[in-house]
Amino acid sequence: ALWFQGITISRLTSEDYRDFSMAEEIAKKQSSYISQAGSKALGFMRTLLIASAVGFKLLEWYFSPENINRQESQNIADLRSVPPPIPPALSPNGVSLPSNRSLCPLCHESRKNPAISVSGYAFCFLCLQHYVSEHKQCPVTCLPCDETQIRRIYEA
Repeated sequence: ALWFQGITISRLTSEDYRDFSMAEEIAKKQSSYISQAGSKALGFMRTLLIASAVGFKLLEWYFSPENINRQESQNIADLRSVPPPIPPALSPNGVSLPSNRSLCPLCHESRKNPAISVSGYAFCFLCLQHYVSEHKQCPVTCLPCDETQIRRIYEA
């Protein structure tokens, strides 16, 4: 029956045993290399998984609404820590300010080439220059002012 299938039966010789044992040793070495590489890859993947979980938790905490509100409150507290300067008092002898802040207090027209005096009030550059050259003071607060203290400003 085996002859019809092309199978021949013979006894194993010592050379056959040696060949099989060498083949088994080679297979064991190859499988040990594969298992070592596999265990190293699994260890790396486990470490990567833990690190990514910790990273995602940190990102979740950083972008959480509670943390954002805390950061904003710290920024607002930093901005509020230095109060704005107190504006200088208006002089009763000075020029009155118009109700429309975009108008020059001297010519009561819209400011052309705006400039500020030492007090910080804005005027037309030419109006302020003429007034300061004559009176040597700010038109609104009557604080001493020189022509070199006039600063041009640029409005957007």
